Amino acid sequence: MNQAKSGRVMRVLSIFSIAFSVVIVIAGCSTRDVRADQPDGNWRRVETAQTLSFADAGRISGDAGCNRFSGSVELDDSGAMRVGPIAATKRGCADSARMREETDFLAMLDRVRGYRIERDGRLHLLDAAGHSWMAFERNEADGR
Repeated sequence: MNQAKSGRVMRVLSIFSIAFSVVIVIAGCSTRDVRADQPDGNWRRVETAQTLSFADAGRISGDAGCNRFSGSVELDDSGAMRVGPIAATKRGCADSARMREETDFLAMLDRVRGYRIERDGRLHLLDAAGHSWMAFERNEADGR
């Protein structure tokens, strides 16, 4: 190959390389801070009517059964989750079993150490050993 032709090939490759780099940078900038498989939106516990909402970054809220609650939540890309501290309203439940269920639910939230979203779309909150404590489905009213 002569020197002039070689120079043109190098310029074309250089332009292509710069264009490719720009596309990669733009694509990286347009992604959300939250991974697609991080819990967002509203969730309803499978076994009960308890709910979780991840509407605001770093905040969690929901219905524990008798009372509403809110608190902080930390999520990371590895699937780790820390909830708390939690604040809840102080209404009493007419049913003592329901009140125990709510107390247990809030205590478990405090001990959550991870999460997993299954292929079926269920959100599982995990203990420190990675065992699922609670399963949630998207709240149908959420529209997501």
